[in-house]
Amino acid sequence: MATYGDIVFKSKLEQFSNINSVVNGKKQFRVGLWQSVLGSFIFALILLIFGLIINFTKEGGLKEVLRSLLD
Repeated sequence: MATYGDIVFKSKLEQFSNINSVVNGKKQFRVGLWQSVLGSFIFALILLIFGLIINFTKEGGLKEVLRSLLD
């Protein structure tokens, strides 16, 4: 048989656990958002580097083709 004190204690415990889960949820959301932004930035940076490498190699190849045509 539960007393009034036990019931109050259980309800307070549930309230605290709910608050704690909300705080943890917000923290996880912020961490997830930060990881998402950082991941997108790194992915864009990698694409940019690959694009620059391909562009310069194509440009070098184009110069060689033009030199061979002019000679």
